[in-house]
Amino acid sequence: MNSNDAEQPSNLRKLFETANNQRHELEQSAAQPSSSSYQDNLRTAIGAFQQCQQLSERLAIFSPNETEDDIASGDLQFLLINHYLGELLRQDSITDRKTALQQAQKAYE
Repeated sequence: MNSNDAEQPSNLRKLFETANNQRHELEQSAAQPSSSSYQDNLRTAIGAFQQCQQLSERLAIFSPNETEDDIASGDLQFLLINHYLGELLRQDSITDRKTALQQAQKAYE
């Protein structure tokens, strides 16, 4: 294992924390969901969660052979990546609505 492999889980933790903070900021925002500033921040949060999703898949944190008991406590938060991504994609009013809903549904699956 090289030093980059050892750094990857901490990078995922940092990236997830950043993405989750962006999601919280959107929830607390006074901006209208249809406003361009809200949609810009939404797209940034979506991108961050997509990066989290890609990195968690590359790291293979979760295996189909594992049970809930096999998942490390510190990794439980990453089970929410797809949920949060789907939640954010549903709010996207810039992308074609049908496409946005299809992407959200895929994230929830």
